[in-house]
Amino acid sequence: MFGSEVKGRRKSRRMSLADLSASTGIDRGLLSKLESGSRRPSVEQVKMLARALDLREEVLIADAGLLPPDVRAAFGSVASVGF
Repeated sequence: MFGSEVKGRRKSRRMSLADLSASTGIDRGLLSKLESGSRRPSVEQVKMLARALDLREEVLIADAGLLPPDVRAAFGSVASVGF
């Protein structure tokens, strides 16, 4: 869910992986792995991505699975809050 949300938001903003890498300082290869779900992001990486993609940090953190399930349920998903 997290990776597809990041990738969808990046593409909707017409950003390449290189663009997002330049905006966040996160290596392009790591961004690709985060989007594919083969790597789990750190909280700091999620915060950098949220800022670069104009998303609420807490919702993206929840989508990344970095919160306990009961807390995550309170936030919902990025799609459910209209981003």
